[in-house]
Amino acid sequence: MRKSIILAAVAVLWIVPSGAWFLVPMAYYDGQDSLTIYGALGFGDTTKYCAAELRYAPPSEALRAELTLRLPLMGEGTLINARYTKATTPDPRKPSIYLADEDTTLENLTEKVEEKFVKLSQSYKAGISSDWGIYFKLADGRYISDYKLSQYGGWEQSPETTRATYISGGLWYGHDDRGGSFDPEKGYYFNISVGGTYLVQDTLDADYVDATTRSGKLGLDLFVEQRVYTSTNNLPIEIPLLTAHAPTVMAVRTAVGYQGVKFAQGGAFRAGDLDFFRGVPPRKLSGYAFYLLAIDFRICPVKRMYTPVTVLHKIAPSLVPDARADIQITPFVDIGRIYGSAVDKQIYSYGGGLALKFSEVLIPRFDVAYCPQFGHLTTYFSIRHPF
Repeated sequence: MRKSIILAAVAVLWIVPSGAWFLVPMAYYDGQDSLTIYGALGFGDTTKYCAAELRYAPPSEALRAELTLRLPLMGEGTLINARYTKATTPDPRKPSIYLADEDTTLENLTEKVEEKFVKLSQSYKAGISSDWGIYFKLADGRYISDYKLSQYGGWEQSPETTRATYISGGLWYGHDDRGGSFDPEKGYYFNISVGGTYLVQDTLDADYVDATTRSGKLGLDLFVEQRVYTSTNNLPIEIPLLTAHAPTVMAVRTAVGYQGVKFAQGGAFRAGDLDFFRGVPPRKLSGYAFYLLAIDFRICPVKRMYTPVTVLHKIAPSLVPDARADIQITPFVDIGRIYGSAVDKQIYSYGGGLALKFSEVLIPRFDVAYCPQFGHLTTYFSIRHPF
């Protein structure tokens, strides 16, 4: 089991006339990459939003950079998501291999991963709270392993560098009455997207996890998701020593996805990220189809709590605003299944954490998730709720 502890956390909210700017530095230890340094810089409100996030773990030299940009450039808005990852992780294609020449079995093998991903989504008005649009995705991955498939069958110890590049695109339709908030007290969100993925290049000798042959270059993509938010003020939760009544919001997410082709690595559905099967070891499960039920509770026992920024505000009130935050307790549970993975059965995970709500778009949040099937404990830190 991985042990995870939080070392330090500070959030700074800076208000300027053109919008709400923020800087969020963070450091934590997650057991896989050891000490991880985090930083986020951006601005945002309910109409426009930009955030650049960087994670770096010096002991393992793992690096992850993300960019989220939502601006009213055309139609109802343009959304850009980009991500770069460089790390050493478990090799999902080699959970266990046998070397005939050495008459030995190896487990828990790793590989060096370098992945790039960018998605562009353009939306147009379809109704009062409905939009439609087009999307385009490009994913590229490079994977370096010390072992490769032998031409005589089985594995052999020899360096192998593989690469896969995918292009995806299609149409989507959605309904969203959350008003741009990342933390709505009530609301409904629905999205369906239909498109296709084309495999530009693939030098891998496996499709996903435990597959051993390629299955095609062009596949259908189908993704359906809905999110429901509701307040439980009529059933307040009592938290001793904090408050007699803690307003609570319950968020329920259901999602299904299907791919017509069993793509490898970055082209497949993969578990373990912040918004997709939390608690599963990174890159451990992937496949061509999935269903997911996620339930989050956001309990707010304290509103407008003083923060370290308040001290700076007392020193320089004209330069630093009095940025206070609501404390949120965030228990959750994920239940679902990924088809085609090494663990082809229903999985579940649970966990919780703390969040500081500075604004509707800035909610630094630290969570710990546990997946019983793998006996795995994972830490997550972000500046917004998973959904």
